[in-house]
Amino acid sequence: MNMASSDWLHKAKQMGLLPDDARLPDSAHRPWPLTLLTALGAWLAAIPLLALLVLLFAGVFEHGRQVVGGLIVGFSLWGGAIFFLRQKAAPLFLEQLAVPGMLAGTAFMAYGLSRELGAAGISLFLGGMALLSATQVASTWLRALLGATTVACLALAVHSWHTETWGEWRQAARLRLALAWYAAAAVLSLATWSLHGQNMHAGNAERWQAVQDYVGGAISLTLVGLAVWSGMTFLLGASLSAELHALEPSGLFERHGHWLPMLSIAANALALVALLRAWPSLKKPWLIAALSMSLLASWLMPSLGAVLLLMALLASTHHRYLALAAVCAAAWIIGAFYYSLTWPLATKALFLVGAGAVLAALAWWGWRVTPNPSNEDHAAKQTTHPIARTVSTARSGIMTWGLALCAIAVLAVVNGSIWHKQTIIAHGKPVLIELAPRDPRSLMQGDFMALNFQLPGHTELSLLGAQRPLALAQLDERGVATLVDVVRPDAKPLLSAQQLLIELTPKNGQWTLVTDAWFFKEGEADKWALARYGEFRVNNTDQALLVGMRDANLKPIQ
Repeated sequence: MNMASSDWLHKAKQMGLLPDDARLPDSAHRPWPLTLLTALGAWLAAIPLLALLVLLFAGVFEHGRQVVGGLIVGFSLWGGAIFFLRQKAAPLFLEQLAVPGMLAGTAFMAYGLSRELGAAGISLFLGGMALLSATQVASTWLRALLGATTVACLALAVHSWHTETWGEWRQAARLRLALAWYAAAAVLSLATWSLHGQNMHAGNAERWQAVQDYVGGAISLTLVGLAVWSGMTFLLGASLSAELHALEPSGLFERHGHWLPMLSIAANALALVALLRAWPSLKKPWLIAALSMSLLASWLMPSLGAVLLLMALLASTHHRYLALAAVCAAAWIIGAFYYSLTWPLATKALFLVGAGAVLAALAWWGWRVTPNPSNEDHAAKQTTHPIARTVSTARSGIMTWGLALCAIAVLAVVNGSIWHKQTIIAHGKPVLIELAPRDPRSLMQGDFMALNFQLPGHTELSLLGAQRPLALAQLDERGVATLVDVVRPDAKPLLSAQQLLIELTPKNGQWTLVTDAWFFKEGEADKWALARYGEFRVNNTDQALLVGMRDANLKPIQ
């Protein structure tokens, strides 16, 4: 403690400016804005320093000395960084400067070993270095980040193994990646269960806290990996990039058996056992039946079982935030079931409707068998203070009215949108626009067809700003429009009788006409493959709606 600061504090207490129990703030406490700004300065300072190191030691990596040079330089840099990161009272700037130093040292070692180990071996090496670094550092956030890095390196190592052909590699890589996520989930579940209830006395509390930080970071990344592996979730598939659809595990089970769904069911069963052990009050027939419905869901959604196992263990061991993250991952996976191509649309709809009906029946059963409040409880409520009863009644009324208003608002928004689109269909001007060529590998994907329209000029979002631009279309005698220009809403040109404007829609970082996909009933891909023109309706406010497809002879495809 600074003596001058202590003197000022003592004088302030004597003068009555501060209370007697006032004390100087803890020097170990660092406000997050200060930490963030210091880290930014440290990273900016690290860039020229690391560039200087590369120039100084460039000769070490020449003449076949890549392995030795990489290990010597990298380990020296990593060791120096770890020295500062181990110090709990190290200056903040040096601590933040040591983080890029640790990463750079690990990168030097990986570069030195890259020719010897290959991609998979380097990924395993980086994961091992992340684990070793986590045992040495003192920062909570850095241990969590290193835990996530370890799991990510494991997944990269699994994904880097090759097979003979592209198709075999792609399918096998997906299965190996699923196995890697399940292996990580199994190890982390065991670690979470083992850490719970450990004797956190003064001798080992710090050690167990470090392990918990590391495991927490690893669990976070595992949940993200399981969610992303399941594919794009409901409603986001139409707005995010289509690359995530490539992660959809469709067709895996037919080729490689059903071991992955069985693994998901086994993990789900362990999750149910953990929940029933943690909360014996759940041991009611109707609740057990409702929870058992997740077993069928785990069969249909192979990544769900591991997430439910982690969620159950995290909830039962009072890791609230990680348990909430697991709930979000489970919601993502359930939403991804909508886009699953493994199961027909009718099967998915039947499952969802049936699951909803069964859960509703179980809820009714639970309501019937739950005992009503006893007469004593009723009498106690009657003796409650009148003001308390009034406040309770008012709160109940506010909640009822709030729910009713929310329901009315949702219905108004949904029905207003439907009415608006129906108006465009009924009164909009018919316009035909030719489809532009598109990558044939993504033209037909399950129950939707990828669309592309040839737009003139640059249509990147960054160039046109937040306002929606307008496409200037020139109509011919057949009603086919050719898009000739893209204009801003505040610079509309004068239109001739054969011209019109169509508002563009943001999609995947660019602008397009209304949508980039046309959805149809499963099994009708051959019929819609004949589409050459999109049929639109455009209203007097330049808003358009895609209503159909036409073939090369402009005949509607029914």
